Amino acid sequence: MSDHLSDEDWIENKKFVLHELERLHSDLQTLAEKRSEDKEVIRTEIQQLGEKLASSQERLSRDIAVLKTKAGMWGAGVALAISLAIPILRDVM
Repeated sequence: MSDHLSDEDWIENKKFVLHELERLHSDLQTLAEKRSEDKEVIRTEIQQLGEKLASSQERLSRDIAVLKTKAGMWGAGVALAISLAIPILRDVM
């Protein structure tokens, strides 16, 4: 091998390495952009799930309040019925 061929080989090797570095840099930029987009998608999904959870919690709170009111009304109704039934049952017995 002559020195001239060796220099050409080094030049070709340098070109190849530079090309590979540029390709890898481009791939890294693409991955970084995709990662950024993925993070935004995840952030949006978390926000939507949080909103759904808050909405469900509000609905459950309203349902609990309604059930407490109904239980109180039923309890008052039953207490009234019992208080009216006791004197009647005393007269019958």
